Amino acid sequence: MLQPRLFAHAHYALYDAVLTSLWVGSLVAFARAIDKPDVGSTNLPRWGWAVAFGVLAGCAAGTKLTGWFLPLPFLAWIILYRHRRGAIALTLGTAIAALVLFLLIPPWWHAPITGAIRFLRANLSRGESTLIPTLFLGRVYYTPQASLPWYNTLVWTFFVTPAGFLMLGLMGVVRAIRKARIDSIGLLVVVNLLFLLGLRSLPHTPGHDGERLFLPAFGCLALAAGIGAAAANRWIKMFGTFALAEGAISIALLMPVPLSYYSPLVGGLPNAVQWGLEPTYYWDAMADDAIGWLNQSVRPGQKVLFHSYPTTWRYLRQTGKLRAAVLPEDPGRWTWYVIQARTGSLQPEDRLLIARSGRPNVLMSKFGVPLIYVFPYVELVRAQRDVQSSR
Repeated sequence: MLQPRLFAHAHYALYDAVLTSLWVGSLVAFARAIDKPDVGSTNLPRWGWAVAFGVLAGCAAGTKLTGWFLPLPFLAWIILYRHRRGAIALTLGTAIAALVLFLLIPPWWHAPITGAIRFLRANLSRGESTLIPTLFLGRVYYTPQASLPWYNTLVWTFFVTPAGFLMLGLMGVVRAIRKARIDSIGLLVVVNLLFLLGLRSLPHTPGHDGERLFLPAFGCLALAAGIGAAAANRWIKMFGTFALAEGAISIALLMPVPLSYYSPLVGGLPNAVQWGLEPTYYWDAMADDAIGWLNQSVRPGQKVLFHSYPTTWRYLRQTGKLRAAVLPEDPGRWTWYVIQARTGSLQPEDRLLIARSGRPNVLMSKFGVPLIYVFPYVELVRAQRDVQSSR
């Protein structure tokens, strides 16, 4: 939980942090199921843990499509080791997972086959309906129709993992591979980690939002870091303390925008922007100070236009935290225009606005990097007119 990006995702209402917990829980439950057989049997798993694995795997499948792939790395590991107890645990767990998945989705109760087909079709045809511009190493990709480079998950892991945790994780991976003959559980962690990194690297896989869509890999990386720390000598174990301190300090320095964290190995947020990566992407930078500015600056009869409209704005309005009028149906006239510095999704008029303003109003920044801009609405109209006339 001291990985800044994991810490951030755990605080937001999204499925990826939940999936991460379920994936890691499934891995631990499976390991417990096969670690020691029940009394009186050398070939059967521990049934309670096997059932727990199935329940967790079913919940993972009911959370996101990624969870449907959870049994595959376990199957690969079983084939590699020809592990009888593992095969039994996986078979039982998969059957329980299918039942749990069915129970978790009431619309499937009367039409399980057509419901599953509809679900898969909706998830596997996003390239036909939803294209999300994503900046990666200075180039904008429209995913999932266009694929990020195959190495994108390796780059993201290197860029957003604190140096200490990354070193311990690499040590854990190396140890697990070297000790694979005598410690199969360590390799199980590595297989899951590599599977998740590889899954997001496949062609036409959604690649937006940085590390979010392969977040469970960071949970597996935490297990690998534990293996590395446990196997280290006394001096490196002391280094583990510094790794924990690095994570805690990183979170403290980045608050309230830990999703803008980048490792000191790449020079932090300012250098990551120079490398051509997004400084922010989830409107998390629209924090209390920025909301407070809007509440104080927007007069009655005025409205704020945002670059994009997640349902967050409607929720903030309903709860009364955001008092400024921001919704299209709100009465008033547009007066301010707010841009999130998600570089890949900026429109030509947004880029022109930022470029022509000598000192643009910045509602939120971190380490000198702007995350949220605000402009008078009349400047947006002028920029749109200039863009149209230049075409």
